[in-house]
Amino acid sequence: MAASNVFRGPNSMADFFDPDKNPPLPLVEIPARLNPYREEGVRIYAKVLTNLPAQNVKSLPGASHFIGFDQYLDTF
Repeated sequence: MAASNVFRGPNSMADFFDPDKNPPLPLVEIPARLNPYREEGVRIYAKVLTNLPAQNVKSLPGASHFIGFDQYLDTF
């Protein structure tokens, strides 16, 4: 994980999109009014996906292509 949330160097874009090099996404508890099982003791949590690097869950598969492309370019 980047300690200062700054990604430098030739692999900076690949590192930015790499989930292992970013802080974990936060979980938030769903409010009782939206949780029909809360009275039964069930707590539901959701991941805050707006904290992804590109603000979009679709960036995750795209990042794998980007990272793979960088490795492909290194073969030349």
